[in-house]
Amino acid sequence: MAIQSLILNAEPYFNEPGYEKSRGTEGGEKSSREYNAGIEIATLEWAMLDQIRHPSVCFKEVSLEPFCICRVLLVY
Repeated sequence: MAIQSLILNAEPYFNEPGYEKSRGTEGGEKSSREYNAGIEIATLEWAMLDQIRHPSVCFKEVSLEPFCICRVLLVY
């Protein structure tokens, strides 16, 4: 449920208790944009960086392969 409220919603900030009242206000819209930016960064860190640093044994080869290819191409 938590993932749906963050990912499948353009404005998850307003799902937080008490914040729905600020919808449509300048302050609420600004806070919503900042909240979205924070969620995006946290998601990228968890979904990408954490998986690169600590790949699952089952997916290690598949997870790291694109980065190895890029590294080889950058060396040449």
